[in-house]
Amino acid sequence: TLFQCIIEDMEYRFIIKNFEQFKEKSILDIV
Repeated sequence: TLFQCIIEDMEYRFIIKNFEQFKEKSILDIV
């Protein structure tokens, strides 16, 4: 359904956003 697609899209964006923040933290920790 459309609603399910929206939820999956939100979850995907949430995961990507967390991953981006995680990478930034990792880079800062390394430097």
